[in-house]
Amino acid sequence: MSSLRDALVIVAAGLALSFFFVRPVLRAWRGRRWPHAAGTVTGSRVDNEPSGLSVAKARYFVHVSYRYDAGGSAHTGERVSFFGTTIPHKLEQAARDDARRYAKGKPVDVRYDPRDPAVSVIDASIPWFWGAAAAFSALFLLLGLFGLARILLA
Repeated sequence: MSSLRDALVIVAAGLALSFFFVRPVLRAWRGRRWPHAAGTVTGSRVDNEPSGLSVAKARYFVHVSYRYDAGGSAHTGERVSFFGTTIPHKLEQAARDDARRYAKGKPVDVRYDPRDPAVSVIDASIPWFWGAAAAFSALFLLLGLFGLARILLA
């Protein structure tokens, strides 16, 4: 009976991990097919939020705001990607470079949800970590389901 319990625990863990990792990846994948709109950056800034006690581990976050026209009306957005509202960096120079890339007045390609044009992102890429975590989660779930099926069919 413990193997059944183990299989159920693995399936439950796989479901939880899949909910956390696979859902956002699938949303980003679908979002890559959202319509495009020409946008303009209205502002960007770098915030420093220290991580722990070490200054060497400081984290920098680039905040970007933009405007675009979609669905027959003007909209504003601050969401950079499907995985965050900011662009995180460990190095200040990299954050400053991104802030310059998104300087006020620069054009940006905005993807917006056709069902709700107020929902938008300017980066529809899927970071490697999220893709790897989603694949691992799905594999974990499949292995748990396979084990559960073997136990139930034996």
